[in-house]
Amino acid sequence: MMRLEVGRAYPIRIGTAGGHYTYYGAHDLLLAFGGLTPHEIEDVRHRPADFALFGCQGILFFLYRFGSVGWGDAPYNWHFDPVELPELPTGEQRILLSVTLVELPGNIVRAIRAIRLSAEFSRLLVEQIRAQAYGAPMDRAAYNALIDAVYRVHTVDAMVSRALIRCHGGL
Repeated sequence: MMRLEVGRAYPIRIGTAGGHYTYYGAHDLLLAFGGLTPHEIEDVRHRPADFALFGCQGILFFLYRFGSVGWGDAPYNWHFDPVELPELPTGEQRILLSVTLVELPGNIVRAIRAIRLSAEFSRLLVEQIRAQAYGAPMDRAAYNALIDAVYRVHTVDAMVSRALIRCHGGL
């Protein structure tokens, strides 16, 4: 398990700016951007958070918004980093999502936060991960081409308006 500390360097090289959702036995949202303002950092640290899931052409988009900052997206493909599949939450079980905000290009951690997702959102997220895992794998080139095709048709706000589910929380 990585030990992260605000103000210190993120220990792994970050290839591209943007949102990066991963599941590796735990659920993680890495937000990596340059030129962060104090307001944006504070939004991720303490303001209400919204999440949504959008599926298109076999790709799952984990959508997020913190405070007054607009929606962002993090495409996800289980086949690139396959791990043991998550168990379906039962009853009111809720996923704990780790959120880390990193400022580029120095890879400095600016915020760390844990947010419990709603039980319904947690169940649907795991169902989508499991469905993707049992689906046909795609190579990186096909995945990137599909993401580009989705972006040509859907803005992030359009994805949110067509989301499978939305979740609000994090106060």
